[in-house]
Amino acid sequence: MLSAVKKVFGFLFNDKTHSIGKKLILASIVNLTFIFSVFVFIPYETFFGNIKEFSFTFSEFWWPVALFGAVMFAVMLLIEMLLKGKLFSIVISLVFGGTLACYVQSMFLNGMMKSLDGSSDSWSASQKIINLIIWIVIALTLFTKTLWSTVCKFGSALVAGMQIVALISMVLTTPQVTFNNRITTDGMYEVAKKDNVIIFVLDRFDQKHVDTILKDNPEILNKLNGFTYFPNTSGSYIFTHNTMPFFLTGIEMADFYPTEETKSEAIKNSKYLDFIKDKTGHIGLYTSEAVLNTDAAASNGIADNVKPLPTTTDKKVFIKAAIKASLYRIAPFAFKYRFEYTSDNFNAAVLSADESALFNNGSHYYDAMFFEQLKATGLTVNNSYNGGCFRLIHTMGAHYPFELTENGEFTSTETEQIKTCIGEFKILHKYFEELQRLGVYDDATIIITSDHGDTTINTEEYLSPEHCPILLYKPAGKGINDGFETSLAPASHMDIFPTVIKALGGEINDLSEYNLSFDGMPIDELKENTQRTRYFYVGLQDPEITDRQSCINVEFETKGDARNRDDWKETGRRVYTTNTNHGF
Repeated sequence: MLSAVKKVFGFLFNDKTHSIGKKLILASIVNLTFIFSVFVFIPYETFFGNIKEFSFTFSEFWWPVALFGAVMFAVMLLIEMLLKGKLFSIVISLVFGGTLACYVQSMFLNGMMKSLDGSSDSWSASQKIINLIIWIVIALTLFTKTLWSTVCKFGSALVAGMQIVALISMVLTTPQVTFNNRITTDGMYEVAKKDNVIIFVLDRFDQKHVDTILKDNPEILNKLNGFTYFPNTSGSYIFTHNTMPFFLTGIEMADFYPTEETKSEAIKNSKYLDFIKDKTGHIGLYTSEAVLNTDAAASNGIADNVKPLPTTTDKKVFIKAAIKASLYRIAPFAFKYRFEYTSDNFNAAVLSADESALFNNGSHYYDAMFFEQLKATGLTVNNSYNGGCFRLIHTMGAHYPFELTENGEFTSTETEQIKTCIGEFKILHKYFEELQRLGVYDDATIIITSDHGDTTINTEEYLSPEHCPILLYKPAGKGINDGFETSLAPASHMDIFPTVIKALGGEINDLSEYNLSFDGMPIDELKENTQRTRYFYVGLQDPEITDRQSCINVEFETKGDARNRDDWKETGRRVYTTNTNHGF
């Protein structure tokens, strides 16, 4: 027994084959490649690939991640230099084997990863098994004597070299987003003494959710005094990054992913926004910084709540988010669920000088905080808002993950979607109660809608059958003494713009005066059984283009009921992102 133990120790710790210098060079190359590939390159690539989703700059992000990588490298190198003989060789093999397996997983096995919106990727049992077999084969191959020395010496340099070239390309070619101006909560809890125009955009909220609430919990909606529900409503675009810039400016978004320049030009050329500015005493645009060019909104004086706001970042949060993103990317399919994350994991690192001053709608947590603030301090009338005020408030709505209870409270464990929907209406109830308390509810024009319905890209059929955004409307003059009604009139997102213009006393005979290139009608003038053509744009991945951001906007039209999938027909028009050369 003692002899066997001596043989094992001799096999593992005999160090005649490794000099200190050779060990140091080999371990340094292998460790550096592992750390850079897994804990540095992947977080950087995640940043550049989703740059519009983040509320911080690369200059704030790169060095905490690099510093963490440097510390990891030093610790691993120190440990490995204490190892001897075959044990050193085994550990080096495992480190490089892990690097190679992670590289193969990240580059070739993952396929197209979903965007950072909280949605989960899913793989079949057979895919998970095959994925694990590939990992095992890679690991075992590295223990063959004929490949070990060659692979460890040159393989690491090759993997690191390819990623360094890719990183340099991303740094040089990715347009950077600046955050000199931020979307604040300034004015969010204030209204004018009269002529308030308020739009709530509840993300991903579909008419089917309202129908469910009406069926099972009708009292939730019956409290909306003076409102009319329009279930037969057509949307505009299938995703937030198109719809919200359109909502804000009235300028149609041809690009599937509008650039900062596109959004800046839309704000600059929006006569619709100029009209609102001229007619109101305060404009509050409360949405994601990913969909509003804050510098343009501030420089044009369009949004009074967009202004410089000093911020700091929590470097520990950056590192935790970077590790989670890395582990999700490199993990085999069977284990990815343990490391799911969203852009909010990163954006949580951004701390303003006054945290309550920075608007955020990236999680139901912020919707719950909005509710708490309404209950704690309510709304107030700002008498300096001569001419009324305009509010557009964008919440998390019915978007997953469903972390809002039916009582409007945040929950760390996901609940049911319909309960989250009810919770969103509880928040609206409180807001409207405050308007009533202040005596400005009946005089207010209020629109409740969503950026899109419960939609997804469908590569088989362009259009999901669930694509109707909600639309509820209360015109000025209706209020606490009026009931809740339903109308089957054919409504559209395009009707919101003339509705706002009319509410602020503008002429609506010729919408081109406001640089609006589409037809729309004030919502309160819509009649049932009216025949009209409505349009809707669906983002679809181009099979000839591998970049997930280069998608087609496919135009559909309906002359019937927007809720009926069979009534929607393609017009034949294709609008491509400007990143391609396709055009119409």
